[in-house]
Amino acid sequence: MKIKLSQIGSVVYLVVLANYLGTTSGTIINMAKQDAWFSVLLAFIVGLIPIFIFIKIMDFKPDLNIAQKNVYIFGKVFGNFINILLMISTFIFLISIYWTTNNFIGSQYLHRTPTLLIGFCGATCIIYLLNNDIYTILRTLFVLFIIGLSLYIFGSIGLINQFKMDNLKPFFENGLSNPLIAGFKTICYNIFPLFFITIFPKNSIENSNKLTKTILKSYFLGGSIMFFIILLTIGIFGPKLSELFQYTAYQLLKNISLFGFIDRIESIISIRWILYIVGFSVIASYFINTILNNMIKINKKVNIFLNFVLVISATILSEMIFNNHIDKQIFTNNILPFLSLISYFIIPIIILISSKLKKASV
Repeated sequence: MKIKLSQIGSVVYLVVLANYLGTTSGTIINMAKQDAWFSVLLAFIVGLIPIFIFIKIMDFKPDLNIAQKNVYIFGKVFGNFINILLMISTFIFLISIYWTTNNFIGSQYLHRTPTLLIGFCGATCIIYLLNNDIYTILRTLFVLFIIGLSLYIFGSIGLINQFKMDNLKPFFENGLSNPLIAGFKTICYNIFPLFFITIFPKNSIENSNKLTKTILKSYFLGGSIMFFIILLTIGIFGPKLSELFQYTAYQLLKNISLFGFIDRIESIISIRWILYIVGFSVIASYFINTILNNMIKINKKVNIFLNFVLVISATILSEMIFNNHIDKQIFTNNILPFLSLISYFIIPIIILISSKLKKASV
């Protein structure tokens, strides 16, 4: 059995959009103001560079996943050292996104429920998925993709007529530096984590000769949706009001009115953000799990226990590290971009260059 191209496409889509709620949106709106749309557009153009790097890495030794390639290229000691760095970085990403999920659900849906309890409930879903084979995981993520895309289309119909072009003006009122920095952070939050797809050996994918086209289609679909959401946010709320909301994408949905009589459906449509985050969490956890399994031979029972420890520890640590939204914002602004840059861009460049040298020497 092989992985379907549509399933890889759904992974790309989910990973691209997962960090928008509570991370990307607040950061880039606060920095770029009404020019946040430009930051997103720039990010997805420049983001083609890491995308092609990831694709080239997948082309090298297509029968191996990224953990195996690192050992093949750098040797067991240094290769596993890189693998450990990748696991640690991904685990930190998981901690960050778990806090966002738990805080979002707690603040918008379950006001009187402790966020740690919400986290444990969500963790059970992720643990259950992780304890299935990759084909079951990817089929589930494909369903999440279909539901998420459908909810997005449904929600957008009720917002377009409220868009006001004047809210985007004046263009570049505060210069280009802030929109450029916001664009860089968008790449770090939403594009660099696509490195996770290298955990799938290219030969394990059906019709792998069409893989590049599938990745690019899903990448531009996710990018277009993010661009459209930020455009609607600024165009409907304006930059000043947008800055006041912690979850602007959710608040935006409160403005939906379909056909003049269907109102107050934001709670249903906003579920798509939870689906995106679940997809990201599962793939990130699978990324860590696969690397660990390649470093240490683990039987099925131990693997189930490790999945439990991984997800539960990330949930608990998210509550211990981030006491409030300000702590999370400081981490998101000052640490996460550089962690992502080093782990999912600089290290992949080193891997790609080293793979070329390795190939030339053989």
